[in-house]
Amino acid sequence: MNDSGIKGFSDWIKLYYDKVIVVMMLLVLVFSLVYLAVKIGMIRKVQEQHEQKISSYEPKYPDAKPLDSVPYEHALEKLQNPFQLTVWSNSIFVPEDRVWCIDCRMPIPYDAEKCTFCKAEQPLLRDLDPLWDTDKDGIPDLWENKNKMDPTDPTDIYDDNDGDGFDNITEFNAAPQTDKTDLRKKHGTDVNDPKDFPPPIKLLVVESVGGVPFNLRFKAKTKMPDGSLKFQINLRGNKTIMAKLADTIEGFKLINYKENVVREDTGTMVRKVDKSILTVQRGKKKIQLMKNERVPYTEFTAKLRFRLDDTIIDVKSGKVFDLKGTKYRVKNIDRDKTNVVVMRVEDNKQFILRADSK
Repeated sequence: MNDSGIKGFSDWIKLYYDKVIVVMMLLVLVFSLVYLAVKIGMIRKVQEQHEQKISSYEPKYPDAKPLDSVPYEHALEKLQNPFQLTVWSNSIFVPEDRVWCIDCRMPIPYDAEKCTFCKAEQPLLRDLDPLWDTDKDGIPDLWENKNKMDPTDPTDIYDDNDGDGFDNITEFNAAPQTDKTDLRKKHGTDVNDPKDFPPPIKLLVVESVGGVPFNLRFKAKTKMPDGSLKFQINLRGNKTIMAKLADTIEGFKLINYKENVVREDTGTMVRKVDKSILTVQRGKKKIQLMKNERVPYTEFTAKLRFRLDDTIIDVKSGKVFDLKGTKYRVKNIDRDKTNVVVMRVEDNKQFILRADSK
């Protein structure tokens, strides 16, 4: 085909473009209808073959009778309403309640603690289990029932039954036994007796823990006419105190002084540097103060709250405080765990005070 023929065909396409598109769409539609008709015919043929096959089946037992459901219904009724023995005065012939052993699956008495066949330990019944706690409040049901509490109410542990200032859970935990399953032993204090209550320390909780930077700085020493030494100690606010060995400043006792002058080579000159050390002590804590150097030591303090009357007690390590006539000494303050360890002075018994969980 020459160039003029190609050009003529192209012009014809441009002239009849929309009509060509319509013709092509009609052809596609006709083809689709033909295909659909063929498929419908095939489906009908398959369906007729299936129906002919079904109709050709004959029952294997044409004389069989319908199933009688009455016996099944009677059996189901007996399962749902098993036979029960009535109360009989002659108990010798009345079978006792039995359950399966959890191990060998043999029938054993309902309340057996051990299997009579394989001797396996059996789980305790709920009403006999001394540790069963229905309301999950930390106090077993047997103890709650014994002390007139509600074993289904998890909030009654915060009640104060006897009005002595101690809630029920605090009294329960006041004097726990090693074996909590033996409720014949005294466990805690009596929640219904206002004269029986835990030590007041049980109501002391940690309100907050903070830190106070160490503010003693050794600045200089002065030799007195009698040969003794006095030390210049700077405090917070630029306050200065002159003290000698054995003196006490803010609870810290000056216990030792060691003079130490060293030579430092700076590259251009050699100079003398005073690195003398003054040692102070409070309790068992010793701190070395190097001349003109700040000590990177933070002293932790805590606020304790007495839950009985919400009194706040400020303490720090080594401090002795009085609580209802009993003296306690602070041994340690743990900032990470918000715990304070105190020791009762009269017998050195230790207690760990924690943040209030309520």
